Amino acid sequence: MLAQYHLDLAFIGVDGLTAQEGCTTHDEMEAQTDRAFLHASTRSVVLADSTKIGRVTFAKICPLAEVHDLVTDDEATAAQEKAIAACGVRVARV
Repeated sequence: MLAQYHLDLAFIGVDGLTAQEGCTTHDEMEAQTDRAFLHASTRSVVLADSTKIGRVTFAKICPLAEVHDLVTDDEATAAQEKAIAACGVRVARV
């Protein structure tokens, strides 16, 4: 059903995020829903505090190449930020 819509901007939360595995979550249905929102949007923003960065959980949402921006906190390490930015993701710390 979500494929019938277009979004200018999609915000999703994740349970895990790494440069290698991309965005993941604990729930397969949530992964499918998040993936549909991302594919229906022009721009995608992932919201993940630093405890999610470096973790891989059960269900893959998408590779980081499909993410435009990451909003996280100041606790993410410089190495984590560099690896994520190398995938083409703009990182904003709040």
